[in-house]
Amino acid sequence: MKKSFGLYALGWLAALGLFNVITFVTPAEIAGESKFDTLFWVAYALITLLFVGQLVCSYFVFRAGSLQKTFYNISLFKVSVTSLISMLIVGGICMCVIPIPEWVGMIACSIVLTVNIIAAAKATVAGGAVSEIDQKIKEKTLFVKMLTADAQTLLAGVEDEEMRNVVKPVYEAIRYSDPMSNAALGTVENRIATQFCAFSAEVKANQLENAQALAKELLAGIDERNAKCKILK
Repeated sequence: MKKSFGLYALGWLAALGLFNVITFVTPAEIAGESKFDTLFWVAYALITLLFVGQLVCSYFVFRAGSLQKTFYNISLFKVSVTSLISMLIVGGICMCVIPIPEWVGMIACSIVLTVNIIAAAKATVAGGAVSEIDQKIKEKTLFVKMLTADAQTLLAGVEDEEMRNVVKPVYEAIRYSDPMSNAALGTVENRIATQFCAFSAEVKANQLENAQALAKELLAGIDERNAKCKILK
């Protein structure tokens, strides 16, 4: 990510340099004059500001630390690019040698700037909201994911065929259980976790009858949890 941002920054710097070359060279070469009035400098300042803002947004996207966080900030990156392009168009028109009243150009640039700031703020809030929702989903699915991993490890360590036939249905029941948890399921999930620990101990001790009895209790508990999950939705 750091290397990617460095390469992007080089491209950004080249684009900013090209903008300045076109801005200060083209009027003198083509129009034979320069329009360095108040509107020109206002438009130039706002375009430069959007260039800087776009780089800052890109920094947060490329230096997010993970692909997932980068994904959350993609909308902000798109907004920053769109904002820069729109300001280049409107500001460029204001900077050209065209008889536009200064107040019209300033209002147009101000509107573009305001709209883009609001869009960037919305994108930032949306990215944060999605990240928060995703974190909550991870927390709510943690119980089943952890239990599935434990059951899979337990199954992988069983060599006896009869014992595998006892463990496998438990593993599959956990694996295909409703992943979403809820505070109201705390009691039944704690009971399932306790039963699984006891079941795991009996399996590792190769106590087939005890494992079979605990497997039935586990499957009943898992069915109870899944039924309650449906009610809570």
